[in-house]
Amino acid sequence: MSVTAQENLTAWKLFRELVHYGEITTAANALDIDAGNASRLLTALERDLGFAVFDRTKRPFVLTREGKQLITNVETLLEGERNLKNLYRRVQKGENVIRIRLGICTDSDPSFLFSLIEEYAQIDPSLEICLIDRLGLEDVQNGAVHLAYIPYLAKRQSVLCVPVTTVFMVSVASPAYLERLGKPKTPQDLKNHVTLQRNDPGYPVTTGLWKHNYYQAIEPKKVWYLDNHIALRAAIEGKGIALDLPFSLTEKAIKNGSLVPTLNGWHRQCWHYSLVCKYETLHKYSNLGNFMEWFALRLQNFENLQWRSGYKLCHEDFPIFTPGGTVDEAL
Repeated sequence: MSVTAQENLTAWKLFRELVHYGEITTAANALDIDAGNASRLLTALERDLGFAVFDRTKRPFVLTREGKQLITNVETLLEGERNLKNLYRRVQKGENVIRIRLGICTDSDPSFLFSLIEEYAQIDPSLEICLIDRLGLEDVQNGAVHLAYIPYLAKRQSVLCVPVTTVFMVSVASPAYLERLGKPKTPQDLKNHVTLQRNDPGYPVTTGLWKHNYYQAIEPKKVWYLDNHIALRAAIEGKGIALDLPFSLTEKAIKNGSLVPTLNGWHRQCWHYSLVCKYETLHKYSNLGNFMEWFALRLQNFENLQWRSGYKLCHEDFPIFTPGGTVDEAL
C-alpha cells in the first residue's frame, strides 16, 4: 500500500520549513533533501489535499488562507513525532519514563511554566511533567498530584515545602472610579469604597493591609468576591478597588493607564510561593528532588524579576516589609 504525500511526515516538515524560509532551496537544505524532490513533494501534497497551501507566485512564498488554517495542527503533529522518537529511544535504552503530575495553584504565567517543562525535558527525558491547574496542597496529600506550586508556605509534617519567592500585590483602580469617588490614601478610607477581593482555597480573605511594619484592618463599604480575571475586568470598568490582583495580571493595565496604583503603597499581605511534595513521593522517585530544586530556582528568578519591575512601575520603595510567612493555619 503506497503512502500519499499527506501521510508523509517529510511533506509536513517541508511545509513547516517553507513557512519559516519562504523558498524551496533553503527549506530543502534544512531537511537535507534535493530541491527538485522537495518541489515535487509539495506539489503532491497540494494535489492530495485538493488545494494550494502556498502562493508560489510571490517571493518569499506566502501561506494561502487554507494553509494558514493548517499551521497549528502541523506543529502539533510534528511535536508528537518528536515526543514519540524521544520515547522509543528511552525504551531502547531500557530507561523508565516517570510521569509526574504538577499542580499549579498560583497565577504565574502559564506560557512561562510550559517553557520550563519543555526545557527540563531536555535535561532529564526520563521525567514527563504534566501541568494541572488549580490543584494544591490537599491534592498533594491525597495523591491527586505528585507536587504542587502554591501561594503560601505549608507546615505539614509529611510534606517537604521548598520556598520559592515572595509576591507583592498592588492595590489598583481605574482613573474613572477614582475621579468619581476619590482616591483613598489609607486603609480607613476604604469605608467609603467598594473593594474587589478573592476568596478561593489557598487565598485567605484580605481583612487588613500592610505598609512596612504597620498593619491596619479594613472595613470596606461593600466587598465583591471575584476570581482574578473577573476582578481585573471589574476594576478596569470602574466597579471598585482591586486588592488581591498579582502584578502579572495588572502590569499591562497599569502601563496603558487603564488602572492606577492607589492607597499610597498599602497592600495586602504578600504571597509566599512554594513547591510542596510528600516525602514518600521523593523517596519513590529519586530524580524528582533534582527537578524541584531546578524548577524552584527558575521560578524564583522569574517571579523576582517580575515583582521588582512592579515596584519600579508603581514607584514603590524596595524592599518592603514582608509580614508573616505562613498562612497555612488559616486554610
